[in-house]
Amino acid sequence: MNFYRTGMLSLLVGLFVSSVPMAIAAPDASPNSALQAAAAQTVQDYVQKAYAPYYTIDAYDSNAKSFSITDGMLRAQIDIHLVKTLRSKSVEEIPYVQGLMKGAETLKLSKDRNAAQAESYVEKRKKEFEEYIGAKQEQNDSFLLTAQVKDGAIEASTLKLEFQNVEDWIPASAFVPASPSALALSGERDLSAAASDSISVKPSAAAAAVTYDRLAARDYANKWTSERSPGDPDPTKYNTKEYGTYYDNDCANFVSQALKAGGIPTDTTWKPYTIAWINTGQNRDDGLMDYMVGTKGYFKKATKTTTAAGGIINDIQQGNSHVMMVVANDGTTMTYSAHTTDRLKHSFATFSTSAYEFYVFNS
Repeated sequence: MNFYRTGMLSLLVGLFVSSVPMAIAAPDASPNSALQAAAAQTVQDYVQKAYAPYYTIDAYDSNAKSFSITDGMLRAQIDIHLVKTLRSKSVEEIPYVQGLMKGAETLKLSKDRNAAQAESYVEKRKKEFEEYIGAKQEQNDSFLLTAQVKDGAIEASTLKLEFQNVEDWIPASAFVPASPSALALSGERDLSAAASDSISVKPSAAAAAVTYDRLAARDYANKWTSERSPGDPDPTKYNTKEYGTYYDNDCANFVSQALKAGGIPTDTTWKPYTIAWINTGQNRDDGLMDYMVGTKGYFKKATKTTTAAGGIINDIQQGNSHVMMVVANDGTTMTYSAHTTDRLKHSFATFSTSAYEFYVFNS
């Protein structure tokens, strides 16, 4: 029995039009279980096709977090876990890095006064990406599939696929990495900005006196959280032996812990459990981000493409107050870990600068 009413399924107009494998129900399986399997397979096919140009998928599994059919409308949340490895065999093969290198070479050939600074920046970024070459990366994500069901089959023309970015369901197209040419162009643009004296930010005296181990911060963030989509916090995965927990609003407390693990020193203003430690600062001027960026100058504003593991994502949407720790950025995709909602190595897809800000250590 074919659980799609057409042989071709267009998941994203203008992006993907792919044949959907036939979902065959086992003899003792119910029609609903077969439809659930078809929904899960649709997500798997989509993910694999989205990542095929950039990664090999070493392992993949999924779980139907929820599944229902109401008044002929199927709604399924499919949570996935995958292990991926970059196809690039060297840092120089990463499209984004190729853009960095091209930009630096252009400045060198034109004998631009910033050529030396540009070359130094390229080498710094290349070192950031070295850890991803040949390494298996874990990732967790959630997709929401909705479609009309008629005569026991999914109406392919009504299928809608969304991806969960932080707390928002957005079009699944956001999950698809930028094209190699677009990634390379981003690298060129980032190189130009980094090499420009007009936008350079010198480290503050406080930052210059601190050695921030961004990978130690990353490792802490990955150790003391879990993946919940959605669900109540799971305090059994929290570092409760050392820290208290704000169960409904623990994001800043969690990021502060990771920053301390990375070497940011505490003081009378920023320590457990001061306002600067437990509040993002979105709705007041003495929170975590105000302290890290304004008061001390430990961190400076960056972009998504220039924020490496150990950086911070700050949700600045009106009415929101949320911070997250970047735990991977391999030049193609980014993942983060967080509390409230608890996330572990979850994709961060949006490039919107009006909704999110990115920060890196001001070295």
